[in-house]
Amino acid sequence: AFVAFLFAFGILTHILLDLVTSSWGLQVFWPLDKEWITLNGPLNHQDGPPTYDRLKYSMQLMVIDVGLGVAWMAYLYWKKKLSFD
Repeated sequence: AFVAFLFAFGILTHILLDLVTSSWGLQVFWPLDKEWITLNGPLNHQDGPPTYDRLKYSMQLMVIDVGLGVAWMAYLYWKKKLSFD
């Protein structure tokens, strides 16, 4: 039950941080691309095709995000708090 609480806490923290710190906001009805909400002012969606710099920056953030997720799952696995049975 404690591990479930930690997962729920992590998910809710992630959502809250996206709402507060991101100018992109949070997509409510994924993948419909209709409703976005944010608590940080107006939405900042950039129109047009992505540039190389934007793609590179997005990929760097994605690698960091995935790395943190893998590190967290590995930690839980090594501490015997998570099993893949």
